Amino acid sequence: MDAPGTDPRPGPDDLDSARAAQGPLVADVARRLIDRGQARLDAGEPLEALADFGRVTGHADASLTAAAWLGSGDALFRLDAEDRAMRAWEAVVQLPETESTYRAWRQIAGARVR
Repeated sequence: MDAPGTDPRPGPDDLDSARAAQGPLVADVARRLIDRGQARLDAGEPLEALADFGRVTGHADASLTAAAWLGSGDALFRLDAEDRAMRAWEAVVQLPETESTYRAWRQIAGARVR
């Protein structure tokens, strides 16, 4: 049981610590980094988003890794690194199918017709 008045979920400072640390992430922290990365991308902060997404790539859970690669590709695209964005989206479709797969294929197709 947690001590009264404590929240077992890590806050933003803890996410920064998790991002800076090495080694495996627990799934909840990985999901929260992806969510924060998406919020940062939506707020026009692609470099910060890329750092959040990058920390999650390689997670043992394929759906988390796929979401992280997808977000990384989107951030890279906004940074005008289209070749690197394409490689990130292609990494998603090399994984087992997840909820990110369809969107990655759409990004790849869009990039090929630009």
